[in-house]
Amino acid sequence: MISQEKLDHIRRLVATRGAVAREVLTAMITATIGPDLPQLLAAFDDLGNHRDLEWLVYTYLNSRQRTTVLGHIAEQSSSWTPAIRVVSDVDDTVIASINDRSHPTGELYPGVITFLTQLGDDPGITFLTARLQGRFGVMEDLLRQQLLALGLPTATVLTGRIGFIATRRAQARRKAINLGHLLALHPNERVILVGDTVQGDVILANYALKTWPDRMVAVFIHLVGELKDRPAAGIVCFKDYEQAWQQAEERGLLQRLRH
Repeated sequence: MISQEKLDHIRRLVATRGAVAREVLTAMITATIGPDLPQLLAAFDDLGNHRDLEWLVYTYLNSRQRTTVLGHIAEQSSSWTPAIRVVSDVDDTVIASINDRSHPTGELYPGVITFLTQLGDDPGITFLTARLQGRFGVMEDLLRQQLLALGLPTATVLTGRIGFIATRRAQARRKAINLGHLLALHPNERVILVGDTVQGDVILANYALKTWPDRMVAVFIHLVGELKDRPAAGIVCFKDYEQAWQQAEERGLLQRLRH
């Protein structure tokens, strides 16, 4: 467990945005080994103000520091316990939103929290969304707070970017970049991906299964409106979370005996 004092020190370093602070944080990560390293990395997801591990490594650090940190993580992760992380879209997957008028806008789909939390292990849930981060991460922080308020136990959020929202393919490209970052930061983890048929999630799923076949455990796609992209073989399409639960149970994904 990272002490509150150390966490406050990390927050102060990140807030400076200075070259010295970046070097100190890089040194802090590379000096941490064994089981202490996953604890430190998890602490970076709790910095607040849209700052998390993905932001730290891929936005805050420079390319040299990023390469050093990712190399250290890859080396150390060989001794970590394997885990399964749930990676989920938000709009029309978790919350009835943009295109689904079968439920009140802004409401959670019945059964979605139980489904997501029973699928994953201790790493919790990461949300990939086409929503823009907003200036200074304001929109990302608001979404994280919304998800927590709705009862989700963890809410690491990886958002879209300008230039990646115009089409389903563009949205899928941005989500694929973020998923690639996540896999590099957590080399001991495999992924269950949950999305819908609207914002490029089928395109993302097809790409992920082809690009990272050993890292993908399963894909579940919520059917919303017309199916515009053809899912690859093995992708589970479902109309509601009762059906998704049944499909997951048939595949042995709810027994927590998957490693």
